[in-house]
Amino acid sequence: MNQQVENWEEADDAIRRMGEIIVALTDASGELTLKINKLKEEVKQGIAGLESERKYLEEQITHFCESQKAEFAKKRSKVLNFGLIGFRISSSVPIPRDRGKLSDLIATLKHLRLDSCIKVEEKIDRDQISTLDDGVIAKLGLKKTVKDSFRIQPNLEKIQDLKHAS
Repeated sequence: MNQQVENWEEADDAIRRMGEIIVALTDASGELTLKINKLKEEVKQGIAGLESERKYLEEQITHFCESQKAEFAKKRSKVLNFGLIGFRISSSVPIPRDRGKLSDLIATLKHLRLDSCIKVEEKIDRDQISTLDDGVIAKLGLKKTVKDSFRIQPNLEKIQDLKHAS
């Protein structure tokens, strides 16, 4: 673990070891995911009956309360020993997810001058700012930093081939 790198061969050995570690971590993560998925499936099967019962009870309570709706005319909720039941007025307007329909809706809102119904999100475009002249960047109160970033990229395929060859 406290290996010093003092020449190219040691650097190459260290990169190989890094790759072995990455492969081992990836394998361990994959095994963990499989075990978690298996456990989730087992629990899901174990609680299916409970979920079904809860859903049935909810339907029964809803049906009963719908038949007693007159009691909720003045007071919209009723406190029972083990919880609360009630009605509340809610409204929603489903917005289409399809991009074509969404862009048509936006165009219609603009045409009807209902701009307050359109949210406009403003974001800084870092890539565009980095292309500006240094003087303009300074006027914005920003600084341009140029770095020569170092990278280490183990050849995982070659390292895995070595692992399987052993």
